[in-house]
Amino acid sequence: MVAATAILKAGASAFSSGPNHHHNVIQSLFSVAGKNVLITGGSRGIGLMIAKNFVAAGANVLLTSRSEAACQEAASSIIPPPHYVASNVSNRAGCEALAEHASTVFGNKLDILINNAGASWGEPLDRTSGKANWGFDKVLDLVRTNRSDGLLPIPMDRWFDGCFKPNKQTQ
Repeated sequence: MVAATAILKAGASAFSSGPNHHHNVIQSLFSVAGKNVLITGGSRGIGLMIAKNFVAAGANVLLTSRSEAACQEAASSIIPPPHYVASNVSNRAGCEALAEHASTVFGNKLDILINNAGASWGEPLDRTSGKANWGFDKVLDLVRTNRSDGLLPIPMDRWFDGCFKPNKQTQ
């Protein structure tokens, strides 16, 4: 706490220390340069925007979605291109396979996990399709897979059991 207070006080005086000093203090506090980032649902929409910004900030990114072609297209739209892999995180086997792949790509160290994979079903609100609650159940099942409150079949704190070594900074 003392170190953080000292850094913040230094940042408070940054405005009188030159035009770039404040930026440098903020950059040193919140930099993601060199961090390993896994983004599910990273081939389009919000996930793709997140991937582009992490890459622009110097992070090592692995983006994933269910479609290999979508992953490849997304990765090629980012400079420099991030790692990518097709995966399905809606089931335990898919989560375990992704964890193993990410472990290989990042050398057993993951700093940031963005659970962005999502689902929709495009059914009208009056639900005349005869699939009572199908869309709701589809979305809820995916949410259950991506939550970490211990109520799920795969709590996120166990997603990477044995695949990643704890980061010494977080111990």
